[in-house]
Formats: sequence, C-alpha cells, structure tokens
Amino acid sequence: MSLTARLRSCVVICLASICVAMYAEWNDLSRIERKTENLSDRTIPLLDRIADLGDLQHGLEVTLARIRLVDEPDGLKALGQRLDTLAQLFRDNFSDQTDTVTNGPSPADADVFQKVVKGRQDLVAQYDRLEALISQAASKILALEKSIIVAQIEFGNQQRDTGSSSQSYSWAIDTAKTLGEISGSVASLAILTKDFSIDTGEKHSAESQRLVAQINTLASRLARLKNIDARHEIAGVLVDYRKIMLGPDGVVEGLSQLQISEAQQDRLYKEAEAVLNRIGTWSRSNTQRAAMEFRQSAAETTRIVERIRFVDVAFNMCMLLISLALLWFMIEVRMISRIHRLTRHIQRMSRGELDDPINTSGSDEISEIAKAVEKSRLTAAALKRSNEELERFAYVAAHDLRAPLRAISNLIE
Repeated sequence: MSLTARLRSCVVICLASICVAMYAEWNDLSRIERKTENLSDRTIPLLDRIADLGDLQHGLEVTLARIRLVDEPDGLKALGQRLDTLAQLFRDNFSDQTDTVTNGPSPADADVFQKVVKGRQDLVAQYDRLEALISQAASKILALEKSIIVAQIEFGNQQRDTGSSSQSYSWAIDTAKTLGEISGSVASLAILTKDFSIDTGEKHSAESQRLVAQINTLASRLARLKNIDARHEIAGVLVDYRKIMLGPDGVVEGLSQLQISEAQQDRLYKEAEAVLNRIGTWSRSNTQRAAMEFRQSAAETTRIVERIRFVDVAFNMCMLLISLALLWFMIEVRMISRIHRLTRHIQRMSRGELDDPINTSGSDEISEIAKAVEKSRLTAAALKRSNEELERFAYVAAHDLRAPLRAISNLIE
C-alpha cells in the first residue's frame, strides 16, 4: 500500500472515530434533553397546579371564615357566588382522578362548601324567623298586660256597682287576688320572653320547661277568674302566645330544629376543614414528589454528564496518543527520516561521493524516489568511471603521440 493511501486510511479512521464519539455524545445529550422535556412536561403543570391550589385553599379558608361571621342574606348570597366559582375551580383541578395520595380530594368534595353556605343561609333564616316569633311573643305579652289592665278597670267598675254583701266581698277578694296572681304570671312570662335566648342545649331545655310551667300556671289562674268579661280576651291572647311559643311552628320547636341545624352545620364545617386539610396534604405530597423527581433527574443528568466528560477526556487522550503515534510513525519514521537520508545521499552525490548505495526497500512514493536517485547514482558512477577511463586513454594517447612529434620536430629543425 502506498504512503498516501496509508495516510488517507489513517485520516479516515480518525474521522470515523471522531464521528462515533460525536454520535455517542449526541445520543447522551439527546437523552438528557428528552428526560428534561419529560420532566418539564410532568412537573411544570403539577407545580402550576400546586400554586393554583394554594390560592384556592386560601380563598376557601377565607370564604368559610367569612360565612361564620355574616348574618345578612345579601352577604351570604355574594359569598355563595364566590364559593360557586371556587368549587368549579376545585372540580377542574381534581377531575382527572390520577392522584397517588390516599384519601385525596375528589370533585364531589366541592359540594361540601356549597352545602356550608346553604346551611348558613338556612340558619340565618331560622334565626330571623325565631327573632320575629319572639318579637311577636313580646307583643302578645304587652297585649296581656293591657288586657289585665282592662280586667282591673272592669273589676273596679263592678265593685262600685255592687253592694257590700258578704258574698260580693268574698268574690272581690278572690278576684283581686286572682288578678294579682295573673299579673304576676304575666310579668314572669314577660321576663322569660325577654330572657328567652336562641342558644341551644340544656339552657334552652330548662327555659322551655319554665315557660310551659308558667303558661300552665297562668291558665289555671285565669280559669279561677269569674264574672270578668276581659277574661276571654286574656285567654285569647294567652292562646296566641302559647301557639307562638309552644306551637308546631313556634319558638320552642324552632329552637329544637335550630339545634339540629347547627349540629349539621358544625359537621359540614368539619367536613370542609377536612377537605382543606386533604388539599394541603395533596399539595405537600405532590410537591415532595416533584422535588424527588427533580432530584432523581438531576442525579441521572449528573451521571450522564460525568460519563460524557469521561468519554470526552478518554477519547481526546486516545486520539491525541494515536495522533502522536501516527505522526511519529507515519511522518517522522516513514517520511521525514527517509527524506533526510535521501537528501544526505543527494548532497553526497552532488559532491561526487557516489560509492554509498541508497536503501530502496519499500513500495511507496519515497521508495520510488529513492530508486530513481539510486539509478541516478549508478548512472553518475558509470559516467564517472567512463570519464576516468577517457582521461587515462587521453593521457596514454598524448604520451604515445608526444615522442613521434618530438622526433618530427627534431628532424625539421
């Protein structure tokens, strides 16, 4: 194989090695790029979702806190509209059902918040209704007091019209005593009505028992009142008062229903807080998962980069050593040193030193040049020998011709 072909083969091998190394490096870099894109596709939407859920959780917490404090229907209606928007956002975020968190939020959990605001609206309506009933009961107490005053006036008029018999005197004492007791019972009812709270529990039960006992007492005392026309008016007002306080839709029944509604509302608040806790748990879990995936991807990327760096350093070192070896062997040994030797032979030939033969081994271009130079050396050596023989022949011929010419010259003289 010629020297040029060998050099070309070496260059092709080096280029092929470089291409293989570049392909391996490009493959590793493409793998890093794919992993980065995959990680970005999975984690960036997750992080955006976590950020949105932070705002959602905060909005739900603030809205629930406001619902506890608002007692106006318009304010509750505005909060309900706000909760509808947040609930729809909640459903949109948890509609895929691909979460890995145990007992994670679900779209159905959004209904809890709407139930909370609806329950609060019902409670406010019940509060308003009970306050209206208690106000009606207070007005009935005033009507009772007015009716008692009318009864007392009627009793006084009857006293002036009747005589002073023992029977009328006994009736007057009993009637005055009964009117006094009725007035006291009405005053007690007024106090109970004024102090009747919308609280629930044992206090409500005790107040209800005292109210029933006081109404029964007033009814029994009113039954002892005779010959007083205002008694029917007092009885009618008392019946209305009893219906307001103790009827099927009265205050006591409303308070019982309010107690049940408040217990249900407390359960709804607890369910809403549990949902908020699940949102926080979901956010923390997925944040930790995203961080773990980032750490794993970063560690794998670091390993791939270290491998690329190692391959680059090893390949560069190998290519450097191979290049140096090729340069030394192909250029220094196979070319430059032979050219130097050939140059020295040519210089010696130019000085006429034609005795040293030239090494013509090999089949490359320099060997061909060496063969041509060796052929020139041999030709020059042959010409040198021919010239020397011609010089010797001329000297001998000149010597041989000199004696006859000298004899001729002597004869001529």
